[in-house]
Amino acid sequence: MNRAVNPWLVLWTLLLSSAICALDSTAVNVAIPAMMLDLGAGLDDVLWVVNAYVLALVMLLVSGGRLADLYGPRTLFLAGLAVFTLASGLAGAAGGAGPLIAARVLQGIGAALLLPQTMSMITHIFPPERRGRAFGLWGVVAGIVVALGPAAGGLIVSSLGWRWIFHLNLPLGALGLVAVALVCPNPRAGSRRRFDLLGSALLALALFAVAFALIEGRAEAALAAAVPLAAFVLVERARQHRDPLLPFALVKDRGFTLMAVVNLALPAAVGSMMFLTVYHLQNAGGLPAAGAGLVVAAAPVVSVPFAALSGRLTDRYGGKYVLFTGLLLFLAGLGWAAVAVGGAWPELLPGLLVFGAGMGLVYAPPGTIAMYGVAQAMSGAASGVFSTVTRIGALIGSAGAGALLRTSGDLTHAVSGAYTLPLAVTAVAAALTLAVKPVPRGARADQRDVDRGTARLCRTTVAGRRVLGRQGGGPGVGGPGRETARGGTHGEGRAGG
Repeated sequence: MNRAVNPWLVLWTLLLSSAICALDSTAVNVAIPAMMLDLGAGLDDVLWVVNAYVLALVMLLVSGGRLADLYGPRTLFLAGLAVFTLASGLAGAAGGAGPLIAARVLQGIGAALLLPQTMSMITHIFPPERRGRAFGLWGVVAGIVVALGPAAGGLIVSSLGWRWIFHLNLPLGALGLVAVALVCPNPRAGSRRRFDLLGSALLALALFAVAFALIEGRAEAALAAAVPLAAFVLVERARQHRDPLLPFALVKDRGFTLMAVVNLALPAAVGSMMFLTVYHLQNAGGLPAAGAGLVVAAAPVVSVPFAALSGRLTDRYGGKYVLFTGLLLFLAGLGWAAVAVGGAWPELLPGLLVFGAGMGLVYAPPGTIAMYGVAQAMSGAASGVFSTVTRIGALIGSAGAGALLRTSGDLTHAVSGAYTLPLAVTAVAAALTLAVKPVPRGARADQRDVDRGTARLCRTTVAGRRVLGRQGGGPGVGGPGRETARGGTHGEGRAGG
């Protein structure tokens, strides 16, 4: 965006530094049998190693995003990465299931602080017409992590032992802390604000009840969430004029609200589809866990180039119809899988490949559309909400698919019938997408302000101060019309990617 700070370098730094959370989560799932054997723990205890992390993460994502509006996304990212790294060391040294579960709770807290910050930072350092490519790059990294995570976890467990899943986070986390501190700016709100402790506590309690109900399959826990949720709405309504945790302006923004629901449906569809396919391949198809994982990995592998394409198409044509096209591919792939589920695994591959193309296309548009009308002072809260609905959606997908599998005695018919869940939520997401107003393309009116703001932000980093020192610059160095070495205007030279 300007020569003082390269937004793509900032984004790469954030994505690679936060990737350890996703890799850690997938690797822990693979390590459950080894943990049971080494710790002498039962399956229920070790499953809580997974669930404790998820519960802590879901409870605090909105609070972690809102804190970024007060103290800046870089500050919260660094704090979260430090907590996650420290907790990883404790997890690797745990001598029993109890200490390991406690360390996983601490990891979830750290992840809740850092994960919303990438989306928040994108809204600060990229103008609207460049955010599609930024979110597309995010999708590329996510697809690679999802595809490689289980295989990498299996390799670590088999060659080094399960504790190294956590030990390896120590050098990676330390490297990420240094890189983020040097490279990333720290945009802050213009006025002094106070954190909404009561609203945060009430929302965390409600989200805990919802997530616990989905994990354990207990409807009474979901009903119990109604009380703190109602209290949260009342508290937030009274606080709208003084720093609420959830500004109602977000909910009133049509694009943001519709995309938040779509973002709930997407992981529900992906999670249930992956769960059902792996389950059937192992229990009816006779494939080992590693073989089933490799077959299903075809979808995220295919999604990688389509995620990059999605970002460019979103910036050029707007995200609405790119997203709708991706959802149509979702439906086609899911329909194929539902019909082919009784056959051998090669018959599932065409459906997985089409579904994977859809996965890539749907990654960039939701965030681009949702954040278009969101003020930067609320970007952290918006990012926290988006991250939360993503996690809840994934839980709905796995829990719902598991419940539907129990409705039929015949495994093949049960799996085929359970595909109605991802098909239904994808159809709802497609309908909601058509209700979105198209985001204007090529809107560059605020480009000069973005450039000046980024120049000010870069002063908060060591690398940025050095660059400005070499340029002798300040806000708007060189003026908005100066040509860069790569051609184009000063405002576009680095954002072109």
